[in-house]
Amino acid sequence: MLRLSLCNDNSLCNDGNVKYLFAPLLRSIVIKQLMSDITIVFGTETGNSESLAKMTSKRLQSQGHQVLVMDLEEFSVDKLLQVKHLLVITSTYGEGEPPANAEEFYDDLMSDDAPNLSHLSFSVCALGDQDYDLFCQCGKDIDERLQELGASRFAARVDCDADYLEFEDWWHGVEVGLKKMMPPSSTAPQQSASQQSAPQQSAPQQFAPQQSAPQQSAPQQSAPQQSAPQQSAPQQSAPRLSPLALGLNPSPPQKKIVESTVRTDMASLSSGQRSQNLPIGVKKRPYFAEIIENYNLNHVDSEKETRHISFSLESCETDYQVGDALGVYPRNDSDLINEIIHYGGLNRDERLLYDGEYLNLFYILKYKLDIVKIDPRLIELLSPHLIPAQLKGIISDRKALKTFIDEHHIIDLFRSGYLQPSATDLVKALRALSPRLYSISSSPLAHPGKVHLTVDVLRYELYGSTRKGVASNFLGDAEVGSYASVYVHPTRDFKLCEPDKPIIMIGPGTGIAPFKAMLEEREATRSPGKSWLFFGAQRSNYDFLYKESLEKWVQSGVISQLNCAWSRDQEQKVYVQDLMYQHSVGIWAWMEAGAYIYICGDAKRMAKDVHQTLLRIIREQGQMSEEAAEEYMGRVKSEKRYLRDVY
Repeated sequence: MLRLSLCNDNSLCNDGNVKYLFAPLLRSIVIKQLMSDITIVFGTETGNSESLAKMTSKRLQSQGHQVLVMDLEEFSVDKLLQVKHLLVITSTYGEGEPPANAEEFYDDLMSDDAPNLSHLSFSVCALGDQDYDLFCQCGKDIDERLQELGASRFAARVDCDADYLEFEDWWHGVEVGLKKMMPPSSTAPQQSASQQSAPQQSAPQQFAPQQSAPQQSAPQQSAPQQSAPQQSAPQQSAPRLSPLALGLNPSPPQKKIVESTVRTDMASLSSGQRSQNLPIGVKKRPYFAEIIENYNLNHVDSEKETRHISFSLESCETDYQVGDALGVYPRNDSDLINEIIHYGGLNRDERLLYDGEYLNLFYILKYKLDIVKIDPRLIELLSPHLIPAQLKGIISDRKALKTFIDEHHIIDLFRSGYLQPSATDLVKALRALSPRLYSISSSPLAHPGKVHLTVDVLRYELYGSTRKGVASNFLGDAEVGSYASVYVHPTRDFKLCEPDKPIIMIGPGTGIAPFKAMLEEREATRSPGKSWLFFGAQRSNYDFLYKESLEKWVQSGVISQLNCAWSRDQEQKVYVQDLMYQHSVGIWAWMEAGAYIYICGDAKRMAKDVHQTLLRIIREQGQMSEEAAEEYMGRVKSEKRYLRDVY
């Protein structure tokens, strides 16, 4: 690692031979760090933490503070020795792990060699999703470790759920804490957070409703955060009436929409290409990959649509391994964009300054911003003289607003006629369009120069109209010969074990993706270890994904045992956890023989049910108490033999 310092003559010194080559840039970074009174670092997978970090910086700068914002990938633990006031904004990934850009910092901070930080004051904002077990775990770990190393917490950690409504609680605590420690410059313009516009250039512009609320602590939970974001449709037994329908404006203003040609050049879509010092195929320098296969794995009469998608990686400079994920930069549906422009009375050709360049509105909405999930800042743009009393009541109540945001999309606000923003205000109030991560379903040994995905195309009805998953429909509708911007996301722990070890794989639906890759790898390497697969779907005749391959592997011995749960083939539904319990004796024997257990799929229900079933099998077959079964599972986890890729 390159160590940098300022010499006595104010020139840049270092331990290597790059002084003259990089001196101007590095000297600038060092000087900025020394001049800053507050350092903000962010750990992010999809850009949300980065956006909030930049928004926080803008607020602090408006109050007279000198602020430095840094990616944790570029920030070492040693640099904490030069920092007095630190703000950490980080998400959590996988099994409570740090996001990819924060892995090295996290490991160094947790090590025994981490320095004493008694000079440091800090505060942590943790981002997560309460649907997952280890909610905000990375932020919690960093918060606790900084305190263990002697640092002082000047504002309490706040754990933000997926909509980040709690972020304003954290900001309020930081603002109060900083004023007590270091009053801002008296000459700086004083602005409240609500008077400031959020930065345009990156992720979510998130604001809470204007009310005070207590800081929320995280629930005591215990497992993953997020992996492949395969969304699930809201469960509805019958059509519901949205609160937006109350006093619905039947005739929203309409303006003439001028058609235009949207720029779609490869350079602009392959965001990050300016990071020329990085290999092509990483997040900051994605690869523009050609789609060479795209077909439906389900029967034409199935209720599901699962696409097998193959990309060419012919010129990609980044290799992938079994267990890795592929990040995909999606594009929004043009019909949905046109509907927003129509109901909003906007001009698709209006040019706006976005991230340092002038782009037309349609292009920004197509490639840059999330136009599905409601950002709380959008709520502030609703016309107060138009919205009904019931909706006003929802907006003023934190819990009710959270539910409302979860159950509605941006288009619902536009269709109601209550939302008529300018193009500038709309762009400022939308979060960035984040990349999606999908479990890779191929082995590089079996498919050199290619990578496969198994994608569940999400479509469902909500309030009388069809809704579509952004990334899954982008991929599902993509034609062979078209291109997508992708990157390899290496796994931290979800790796195939040694070839001679037995493995139990549990993956219903698209959860089969990494197991197809593992089985291809074991076939290609002639691995002697036994493999047991539990797969599940709705109907055997319609939804048996990769049936031919799986049956071939059973016949050749690559799969030692295959058990499939078909939930709709009989009156009583059967799921993978039911089959697991039926095979309790065998599973227990494999576990005692050192088998590795892999789980992939839905985190909200399946993964939790499978976990409880495993505990029951351990308890009953091992004749243990509940406490002893938990301890046994803890040992399996500590040996890295219980691995999950859930979303």
